[in-house]
Amino acid sequence: MMYKLNARDFGWNQIDEDFVVFTMTDEKYHVFNETAKDLFEFIHVHEGCSIDDINNYFEQNYEIENQEQLSQDIKILLEQMQQIGMLYEIS
Repeated sequence: MMYKLNARDFGWNQIDEDFVVFTMTDEKYHVFNETAKDLFEFIHVHEGCSIDDINNYFEQNYEIENQEQLSQDIKILLEQMQQIGMLYEIS
């Protein structure tokens, strides 16, 4: 599975420690933490990245104690971002 941002239908900004996303389709604000911001920025720079690419990025930039938990957390976050229309899967 590969991922790409849907840059047309949302806006984002950093407010203090929070990464805030406004989705235009439902006109709602969503607040994400610093890790989610890092994921967003990675996908933004590496358009069409795979879940393996994302896992490798986090392994290299964070102290990971449990690889399985990392994979699960990333999948959940990707699903949340898809649900609000921030990103979509590409083939």
